[in-house]
Amino acid sequence: MAKKRKQEMQPEEDSGLYHAFVGAANAVSHLFTQAQKEQRAAASAAARASLERTAAWLDGQAGAPEGAVPKWALRQFLNEEHLKAGGTGLYCRQQRAGIDSSQEGETRDG
Repeated sequence: MAKKRKQEMQPEEDSGLYHAFVGAANAVSHLFTQAQKEQRAAASAAARASLERTAAWLDGQAGAPEGAVPKWALRQFLNEEHLKAGGTGLYCRQQRAGIDSSQEGETRDG
């Protein structure tokens, strides 16, 4: 078996450089951890705000009986909210099939 080399003592200047590197690495690690926490908090706040807007929209659907909001109307609202947030629009099945969203609501939701 090969013998392991003993680590030689480092001169003081190398030791100072090592400690500076360790301090910088710890600082970067702390910044990364803090950024992750802030990102999670921002995502949680955005999700909460989105749910509140959706609930308010659903509550404001006058004329629709309780629980009878057509799917196409909800999809349209969600798509508009996604576009406002900078998205490219949500994929809807009726777009792929070439079905007009208002026709789908009339045939399925009555």
